[in-house]
Amino acid sequence: MLNNNDIHIHRVNPADPLPDISSLIDESLSEGFRFLQRLEDDYESESNRFSLEGEGLWYIMNSSSDVVAIGGINRQKSAGDMSTGRLRRFYVRSADRGKGVGAILLAHILSLSADHFHRIVLFTDTVKAAHFYEKHGFLKTDRYRDYTHFKELMTQRIL
Repeated sequence: MLNNNDIHIHRVNPADPLPDISSLIDESLSEGFRFLQRLEDDYESESNRFSLEGEGLWYIMNSSSDVVAIGGINRQKSAGDMSTGRLRRFYVRSADRGKGVGAILLAHILSLSADHFHRIVLFTDTVKAAHFYEKHGFLKTDRYRDYTHFKELMTQRIL
């Protein structure tokens, strides 16, 4: 398991460049995933900077200042309402999988999303990722073409 002192979560300011995620992009491409390359391309072209209300992009750096995980939340445009967020571009470096890094980043994103969204959706086509999300409370669905899992967020308000 990971020591929380070994990691640092950072939010990407949409006005700033992305952190150096080139090693994550290279690794993800070698695994057959293109979504981090799309993240970089969309960010640089400014077509998606995770900058709308409730959106955000976060990354985790280890004590050596290496980016070891990244993930973001966008408004789900096809949901037809403003209360659904979409988890996107979520990736953990292979050397850090199974150490709690993904769980920490996911919990961080979900806790910040609860103020803006009632439901979070995502798409995955791998069994390992599906298992990870289901372990963290996401439910599998085959009712929708553009997402495979969803989670209802409970906002707790003190009266």
